Amino acid sequence: MFVSALWSGRWRARVTPQAAWSATVVLMAVAFGSIVVGMSSAAPSNTSPVQILGAYPKSCLKTVARPSGSGRIAAVLNHRVTIASPAGGKPIMLPASFPLSDTYFHAVLWSPDGKYLATGDGRLWTATGHPAGRLFTKLDGYWSWSPTADCVLGVTSPTQSTAATLAVGTPGQPSHPLLRMQAGRFVFAPNGRTLVLSAGPPAQKRLMRLDLSTGKPVVLERLPAGTTNAPFAGWVPGGHVLLYWAGPGASIFSEGWMLSSVNVASERAVLYGTKSSPVIVSPYDRFVAACGRAEFAIVGGGRPYPTIVNQRLAVLVPGQPAKILTPKTLGYLSPACSASASSIAVVQFREGGSSNGPARLTLLSTSGAFERYLTPGGAFTDANPEWAKAGIVLSRTPVGRLTSQLWFIPGGRTARDTGLRATAWAWSAVPPTGLDF
Repeated sequence: MFVSALWSGRWRARVTPQAAWSATVVLMAVAFGSIVVGMSSAAPSNTSPVQILGAYPKSCLKTVARPSGSGRIAAVLNHRVTIASPAGGKPIMLPASFPLSDTYFHAVLWSPDGKYLATGDGRLWTATGHPAGRLFTKLDGYWSWSPTADCVLGVTSPTQSTAATLAVGTPGQPSHPLLRMQAGRFVFAPNGRTLVLSAGPPAQKRLMRLDLSTGKPVVLERLPAGTTNAPFAGWVPGGHVLLYWAGPGASIFSEGWMLSSVNVASERAVLYGTKSSPVIVSPYDRFVAACGRAEFAIVGGGRPYPTIVNQRLAVLVPGQPAKILTPKTLGYLSPACSASASSIAVVQFREGGSSNGPARLTLLSTSGAFERYLTPGGAFTDANPEWAKAGIVLSRTPVGRLTSQLWFIPGGRTARDTGLRATAWAWSAVPPTGLDF
């Protein structure tokens, strides 16, 4: 199944298709509050859904250099992690099994400079597989590297109340609490200096901006009453406008929901689509992709599973209906933009076909014109393409199987099997975006 394309995020561990289905019920529960991470102490008051507990380290406000070359893949299989270059070479297996879930939250995440690999049990490793201490004693929820610095935010409080404690960890330093918020989500801005939070109970849920250099929170949006969740979709090119959903229940994941957005700098809402023609997108970050100065999305009010119905690639422009680029006879998922912003790699399904596949990675122009298939045909479901300067890494799952093959497509050349097998994975060549799910 393709659900990895839905549940995974862009720089965190990619969850492979069949593995993702086993986590669906748990993820729904977390997203909508059936499972709440928090501390046993009292939650922040209704008038202040965020309580600052400590300072964000100044070292975390400095930008690290991005890695060059083809980077490294961390592949998770049977609670073991293997590190290898997609271009070849001897793989390295980390010297321990982990109490990780292959499908829940992030199993593995690379630091933005590619020097460190963090695992979901709170431990830290070098890129060559050597232990580098702990970031957290225990993680109890979402966690993410900063997109610009070797610093991690993670929920570290026990699941005993409606408040979640968010802590910050850095290599070589003990973690410390940063803030407490009523159950919600977080996302880094691309500059790594701003955090956006979705916090508060359904009747009073708000989007809030936190300046990490000063610790000052500002309310950006008061979400409609009854909003049980506000997952983040990603940032529009330029890094100021954040796309998100504000929906009343779990049905938004299966039926899609109107895409909302806010300019985090000016604190003003931005309308994509029109009041009569809103942009309907399923609430998964893999349905939205920035490409150059344009924003692309998989739009449509149909269901993406168990069959592919009305899932089409479109370009989004503020104040205008979505411009559909692909035909009704085909369904598309998981768009990824080339480094040159001239092409889109997207997984192509047959309209009305099973989300189990088969499905094939396809190259389209930014106008939606078909260019070529990027992978061989056959009984595979392609998913989660990640496009960096070195090429594309993606998962290819044999139809009816649980474990995916990881393939590499060097720039402009033939796709090949890396030999890595995984139920979740992450690639250091892809810059982190700080999304939380």
